[in-house]
Amino acid sequence: MYFSINSPFPFPSGRFSATRERTCYTLPMISEALVAQQRALQEEAHKVLRALNLPAFLARYGTPTIVGSVALGTMTWRDIDIELRGPIDENAFWQTAQYLIKQPSLVNLTLMDYRMSVNPNTPKGLYIGIRYDGILDTRWKIDLWFLGERQQGEPDFHAWAKARMTEEQKMDCLAIKAVVGTLPAYGETIYSVDIYRAVIEGGVKDIKGFQQYLKGQRREV
Repeated sequence: MYFSINSPFPFPSGRFSATRERTCYTLPMISEALVAQQRALQEEAHKVLRALNLPAFLARYGTPTIVGSVALGTMTWRDIDIELRGPIDENAFWQTAQYLIKQPSLVNLTLMDYRMSVNPNTPKGLYIGIRYDGILDTRWKIDLWFLGERQQGEPDFHAWAKARMTEEQKMDCLAIKAVVGTLPAYGETIYSVDIYRAVIEGGVKDIKGFQQYLKGQRREV
């Protein structure tokens, strides 16, 4: 069986590239390539964080936690999610923005206050969106959230996913994300959490199953 897939990396192995290309590969080749891509992205992500010295800088204001695909091992694109939990400190927020704006290779900085947001997909906190040309001249998106203390009974999705996701399910998530991440709906109406829930809770194995899962919620991708 053959599949057609978009990827920012060449398949099945070789020198990584930032350009996207469409070619047909067998399922084992795709699985092998997605794992290699994930490992390379994860390694590069940690190098980017060290180059920015961001975890060390944030540690003066609390305990920064890397969440999302970097922590779960489900990376298919250059994206890092960081949470800083504790009493929301506006001074720390602005000092972090000032620190970041001085960094070489910074492309763009977005500052938003979502503390009163009614969007269920948006955390309630202060947000810094970072666009950064990494150490390999690759564009990275870093989402940094200043969030309040987790309230009793408040769900911790990251801990939930990390505790339950099996290695096989990671592979399923990688395969689905590699396709969904190229679609316009991703980041607008469909999110990574939807994929994780579909795989972990719904037993979804592939993109067709994910489409059926969404259809059951009267959604589509």
